[in-house]
Amino acid sequence: QVEGTKVVSHEETERELEDNIARCKSAVNILVKVSEKEEEEEINCSFKHFVGQEKNIEKMNKLVGEVTDYIDKINSLYNKIMKCRSEQLDIVPMDIRKLNSINLNVEKKTLENSASETKKILDKIYHSLLSVTETYVFGEYERLEIQTDAENDLFIPFKLRMEDYNNLLVTLKKFKLVVTKKDEAKGVVEFYYSFKRAMPDFYKEVQKRIAELEKLIAEYEAEILSIYQKLKGYLPRLNALKIFTDYLSYKLESTRAEDEMCQTDTTCMLECFVPKKQVNSFKKQMKAKFKAIVISEEKITEQDETPTKLSGDKITSSANFVVNMYSVPKYGEADPTFSVFFFFVIFFGFIMADVGYGIVLTLIGFLLAAKAKSKKKAGGNAHNLWFLIGIGGMFAIIWGALFGSYFGFSHNEVDFLPSGVMPSPQNEPIPLLLFCLLMGVLQIIVGFIMRGINYFKHGKYSEGIVNGFAWAVCLFGVVFWAANKLLDFFGLTLDGALGDFFTMVEPAGLIIMLTGLAVGVLFAGIGSRGFTKFTKSFSAIYGLLNLFSDILSYARLFGLMLSSAIIAQQFNAIGMGMMDGVVGTILGTLVILIGHSFNVAMGALSAYIHDVRLQYVEYFGKFYEGEGIPFQPFGAKLSYVKIVDDGRN
Repeated sequence: QVEGTKVVSHEETERELEDNIARCKSAVNILVKVSEKEEEEEINCSFKHFVGQEKNIEKMNKLVGEVTDYIDKINSLYNKIMKCRSEQLDIVPMDIRKLNSINLNVEKKTLENSASETKKILDKIYHSLLSVTETYVFGEYERLEIQTDAENDLFIPFKLRMEDYNNLLVTLKKFKLVVTKKDEAKGVVEFYYSFKRAMPDFYKEVQKRIAELEKLIAEYEAEILSIYQKLKGYLPRLNALKIFTDYLSYKLESTRAEDEMCQTDTTCMLECFVPKKQVNSFKKQMKAKFKAIVISEEKITEQDETPTKLSGDKITSSANFVVNMYSVPKYGEADPTFSVFFFFVIFFGFIMADVGYGIVLTLIGFLLAAKAKSKKKAGGNAHNLWFLIGIGGMFAIIWGALFGSYFGFSHNEVDFLPSGVMPSPQNEPIPLLLFCLLMGVLQIIVGFIMRGINYFKHGKYSEGIVNGFAWAVCLFGVVFWAANKLLDFFGLTLDGALGDFFTMVEPAGLIIMLTGLAVGVLFAGIGSRGFTKFTKSFSAIYGLLNLFSDILSYARLFGLMLSSAIIAQQFNAIGMGMMDGVVGTILGTLVILIGHSFNVAMGALSAYIHDVRLQYVEYFGKFYEGEGIPFQPFGAKLSYVKIVDDGRN
């Protein structure tokens, strides 16, 4: 205690803020459910209004307390309802509940039915009794039949073994089975079960109690509905509560930052990371805010736990979530954002490769991206995913035009459609397969270049040349040396200037390939010590097999594109074949629409999955380390609010 004032530590303040934030978020979630509306857009809020929430603490805490009290009442009433339901089940023993599942009010005329009908009734009752005895089995009965008399109306005689009777005595008493004769010498007991006597008083009591419980439940439910209506009265203040909740999160973040400061009574020191492009702006704003401030730029070392901020503009940054889904790049790694974006949309578009499908995916992708952006902060995973699909749809239009495919129709089926310039995947598969492998080689070349850049960033220039750039050069030479050989092997030719070009560069390609291969293999152990210097060369040779396997993996691009094209054509053929008359035309149109809808959905899903796999396994495997720390700006951990510029950034 200091002059009657309690000194509160930062730890206590943090715990109090955490509890308050949890209560506020609980209240927000309840009111959002009460509103029965879809999730609303982010709330635009000026920074001045945002930090001005400090004066609303008492008022908003009161609101949260009232909502929380109502929530507690609802939970209490709900628990009471569950307790009543449980009692309803408990007051009826399981044995009786099972017996109650059969018709005990068998009328006399039923006994006059045929022998087979009577047998069904007997079996139903008998097996029902068997089910409630669980581990025990009734003895054999010689003559099981329903009998009648004036007093009992309906009853059924049984005969049990003595040991079964003793074991079932408690259960039999529940059924009010009347023992008529015991023959201990023969070890049997005869008794009968009366339908009319079967616990009528007990059932009346049960029904009465059940009715009482139902009345209580109705009262509890009515009270819950009343509270529900009261909660609706808080909906106009929902946005204010959201802003206040985010303000508390901002305040908690500020409190935690203070804990990390070195401070005295008059001075404090804070160390933070600032993106390079924003350093000058940061200095300017800090100096305008604090007159007595000293800002020192320190060089980042490997010992620092430096966060990573991925690059990219408004378009290419949509690939950030693909990268982060694998792992955040480690600080100092080459940023793969642009290359992942480029190859992702190229491959996605190639797999779909249809103008009609591309238009559908472009519209759906951009519409859902806009919807996700309105609900969540720009840059959210849902927004980026749909935006990427929209861009991929645009490339599907381009590839579709090159192949001459329009919802599976081509110039061969519809005369006015433009012809494609690419080989037909059905009629000329080999050139397209080689083209897919070429795209794979190009991406792997980029992967090796990225590996070299990573080495260079850490000052390891010789390793970068040997383990990165040399292999990129080797593959580059392979493309020019092997092009004509592969074409000749498959009986293909390239006419004109392109064919002359590959013939001319073939010797140079061989030299480039061998040079890169020699450097990559002979000097693979550079930077290593001891015997590892020599074993690295053997590992590099073995790695050629894996490299060949990685290149073959890109054949999946052709397989997926071909399957999508064939499915589209088959649905068109089936639908067109049905178009005979009005009914046939309607059915055929439905077949085409449903078929293409299915093909677009499954094709897009397959394209995404296999596209991502190529990025993660074949591409990232060449250079990517990952396990970095994502950069999160101070004050960015907001759930509902978007701070807009009010001139006081």
